[in-house]
Amino acid sequence: MIVRPARALLFLVSLAAAAGGCGKKGNPLPPLRPVPARIADLAAHRVDDRIALTFTAPGNADGTTPPATSRVEIYRVATMPGAAAPSAAQILAGGREPIAVIAVRPAAGGEKPPSPAATTAPPTAGERATFVDVADSARINGAEAWSYVAVGVAGRNRRGPVSAAVQVPLSALPPPPDGLVVTSDATSIRVAWDAQAAGRTVRVFAVDRAGTGAPSVLTATPIAGAAFTAPVEFGRERCFAVRAVTVSAATTTEGPMSAPVCTTPVDSYPPPAPAGLQAIQEGAFVTLNWTGVEAADLAGYVVLRGDDEGRSMLPLTRAPIKETTYVDRTARAGATYTYSVYAVDTAPTSNVSEQSNRVTVAVR
Repeated sequence: MIVRPARALLFLVSLAAAAGGCGKKGNPLPPLRPVPARIADLAAHRVDDRIALTFTAPGNADGTTPPATSRVEIYRVATMPGAAAPSAAQILAGGREPIAVIAVRPAAGGEKPPSPAATTAPPTAGERATFVDVADSARINGAEAWSYVAVGVAGRNRRGPVSAAVQVPLSALPPPPDGLVVTSDATSIRVAWDAQAAGRTVRVFAVDRAGTGAPSVLTATPIAGAAFTAPVEFGRERCFAVRAVTVSAATTTEGPMSAPVCTTPVDSYPPPAPAGLQAIQEGAFVTLNWTGVEAADLAGYVVLRGDDEGRSMLPLTRAPIKETTYVDRTARAGATYTYSVYAVDTAPTSNVSEQSNRVTVAVR
């Protein structure tokens, strides 16, 4: 049989289709090469000459896994006095080199990051990362500002969309509020400052008197107003200081720390007085019952007994008792007694409450 060329071509195509229908695999598709997603949460926090930039390491822009991001590059440009804030594109213009490269650890099966020029502890995609930039002392308190952007990179140079620009002024920092005062009462310790600063926001810190230890922030989120309260701790010295804080868009700036103010609260607050004292005579004994009090430092109750007119009220118990009932086993038949109870706390000064109501019993 003679097969003409056109018919031969059709015959070969039919054979190929048949072969494909018999379960044979064709050529593999090229591997996906995703790019990093845009960093949407770049933020700056300036304290003195240190500028901490934080962000979430990006995954893939198309949502596929594993994340391909191998590094995040951070770029910075200085804005001269009076100049408008630059756009993200302007910060990247002209082939500018990054000031920092943050390695991103690969997920299983992901691409390994290159050796970066400067790194923090490497995050994985979805984790928070921080880079700290330090301003030259000659620039501080000037009118200059620094603007930053961040961009994720996969593989050798597959770049994702650039983040929005974050601008950090290097102008003078806000001064701390004046008139810092620390007071306490039975339940709380109160830090207050000049009411003229009530419209500003501040962070409150616990510090040590010598100023040698690291301050501990008590207000992670800046607070408005002119006072801060915390639970009181009697007998322990506590020192506090505050920083004024300004927040503009994604930039937070903290001023210098105020001088510390210290106090050692003293517990001079007695517990509440017991109430509802009742007396029941049972044979030769007198049983007393009363309503207990609520006090975190309650040591117990002391039972008093005096003559029928309530003179010379003397304790029947050598030490405070925890119970809210007491049996007087020393009562004598034919005598008349007046009883009352008071509460006492565990403070070194043993603060004593007012006496409860009094009851009088004629022992038969």
